[in-house]
Amino acid sequence: MHDDDHSPDSGSEASLWEYCLRAYADKAVSQACLAAQDTHDLDVCLLLYLAWLADRGEQISESQLGRVVNACKDWRNSVVLPLRKQRRRWKAVDPESWEYAALKKLEQQAEREQLAMLETLLARSEIHSTRDTTTAFKENLDNLLRCFDLPRASLHEFFEAVQGADA
Repeated sequence: MHDDDHSPDSGSEASLWEYCLRAYADKAVSQACLAAQDTHDLDVCLLLYLAWLADRGEQISESQLGRVVNACKDWRNSVVLPLRKQRRRWKAVDPESWEYAALKKLEQQAEREQLAMLETLLARSEIHSTRDTTTAFKENLDNLLRCFDLPRASLHEFFEAVQGADA
């Protein structure tokens, strides 16, 4: 997840896209995201969305998270995942080809569209604000774990990577 034409701002007022670019640029964060994706089929956009909310001091409830997951499910399943599957196939064949580069760009654009959806799904008034960003992050991730019935250890690496990153 990167965008050569855009330099992310810093601070908690960054857009979701800007936050994701900055966070994902940290090697530990990107590795933890991909590990959660490949091991538990978790959505990297959703993981970064929850981290972004927490960075802004916002905590999402389990029911709100369920709404968010359902709202993005069709886009992820019908657009993002098929593009990812095709990109991975092309990478195995010829990672230097224009086809691979085109698929990668399309997949990134699909993720950007999903992030735009996520950013506008819930009204700010629906989200609990707090000054304790670490607790908000833990709660956001705990709600995700409950939504997908995963053990807490499933996102420990992601939590630690984001906490250690300068995102």
